[in-house]
Amino acid sequence: MRPEDSRSGSAGLEAYALVKRYGAVTVLDRVSLTLRAGEILAVVGESGSGKSTLARLLLALETPTAGSVELDGAPLMRKTRADRRLLARTLGFVQQDAKSALDPHQSVGRAIAEPRQTKGLGILFITHDIAAAAGLADHLAVMRAGRIVEQHSWRGSAADFCDPYSRALFSAAHLL
Repeated sequence: MRPEDSRSGSAGLEAYALVKRYGAVTVLDRVSLTLRAGEILAVVGESGSGKSTLARLLLALETPTAGSVELDGAPLMRKTRADRRLLARTLGFVQQDAKSALDPHQSVGRAIAEPRQTKGLGILFITHDIAAAAGLADHLAVMRAGRIVEQHSWRGSAADFCDPYSRALFSAAHLL
């Protein structure tokens, strides 16, 4: 499955059918998504769903077992090691313990809005907190067991989400 084609804007960061295996364990299974400039894409899911592994592949910190990642239409893994290190610094990576990475005197909304407005950057927000994701994101992708079970534009309502797992997450966060 390819990422949504209906999104507007430049190509940005695209993942196609990413697979990541550690030995016999498949951690990511054919994950595809698109992050366009100026958008916020939130990836939500429980612990162990593959969110952190996905982030490491998107930052080219690890190599996928299969699939590809492109930045502005160019394969990411073909870049030099120095280019990939620069990319990781440019894209940034906020660990799940965001307290150590964000300015405590600035709201999360402002910390996210500032680089988006000044540089037109796309933001990938990976979290367990579906309510926070719903408050910030233009698009939501729900992960479970190494797969994206569904992804949609966020319009302030969970009505587009039909998968039982997604509906349970939204219900638990009182968003249904």
